[in-house]
Amino acid sequence: MATFLYLLLGLAGLPVFSGFTGGIGKLAGPTGGYLVGFLLLALIVGKASDMTDSWLMIALALVLGQLADMAIGTVWLMLMAHMDLKTALFAGVIPFLPGNAVKTVAVVLIGRTVKPLLGKVLDQ
Repeated sequence: MATFLYLLLGLAGLPVFSGFTGGIGKLAGPTGGYLVGFLLLALIVGKASDMTDSWLMIALALVLGQLADMAIGTVWLMLMAHMDLKTALFAGVIPFLPGNAVKTVAVVLIGRTVKPLLGKVLDQ
């Protein structure tokens, strides 16, 4: 729901997207597929987190979700910007792989601490 709300806020024009931008143009533009792909990413990681406490499995779900997001975003970028696959990958995926790897590790490390605490708060 948080990801859906994020996209709705951006669609409504609030500057929540990269570069403090928002609006339908950002979602409908060449990089909009990566934003839409966040929904699938959130669904995959959320389901994995609900199903297991194994941080290895959650890390794999993060990678799978990111791959799904990148696939949607890359196809969208190819269509909207009239790029071939190689150009789209070098524009929309490859530059972001190191940052995605760092964020995946950070999510796992932080999540291992926060998830049990969140469970205690929600159970009260």
